[in-house]
Amino acid sequence: MMEKIIQIIRRYVNEGLEIQKETNLITDLGLTSFDLATMSADFEDEFEISIETEEMMEIKTVGDIEACIRRHL
Repeated sequence: MMEKIIQIIRRYVNEGLEIQKETNLITDLGLTSFDLATMSADFEDEFEISIETEEMMEIKTVGDIEACIRRHL
């Protein structure tokens, strides 16, 4: 699952950036709120889940994304 999450995140960031479970989406990767909203739709499509806007706003790290997806599977 983490590999697929990282593949999706890579669509939004520079190739050279290191992405790990503890990587912060905003401070480490420079993602914007628009990026996060669009990425959320990608996760929903990929994993066939539905993520509430409020829930996505609470996500700070790559690990948070994984935990969120696991809750919905």
